[in-house]
Amino acid sequence: LRAQEMLTSDIAVYIACLEQAASLGESHAQVRLGLMHAAGLGFPKSEARALVYFTFAANANNVDAHLILATRYNTGKTVPLLCPQSVEHIKVVADRVAKLQKESGVLPSIKKWRLKGDPIIWDMRQTEEDMLQ
Repeated sequence: LRAQEMLTSDIAVYIACLEQAASLGESHAQVRLGLMHAAGLGFPKSEARALVYFTFAANANNVDAHLILATRYNTGKTVPLLCPQSVEHIKVVADRVAKLQKESGVLPSIKKWRLKGDPIIWDMRQTEEDMLQ
């Protein structure tokens, strides 16, 4: 029981720290609180509260929040299925990746495919510059 009390106490301290940081506008704390509310970790499960935290974090230009909201709007999970909002959020993520690539000169380690003509045939002969355009 003592270990459980310590764990509960540690979680309470962690949540208090996150809530304080989030109230000061720290977007990473807002995303973490959103995830915790969505999963019901440390709080009763609340998708509405999660959405509020994700939205605040996205308004602070947090790329993780934009990715979460893009996915939710694309799938209709806890929000209306709205492609324009999904595209708006995913564009922020794509712009961030492009900026990081431009600054570092290194592409993220993902495979890029371009579908040409027949949907079954994949053409991998495209150059990286073709792919980025």
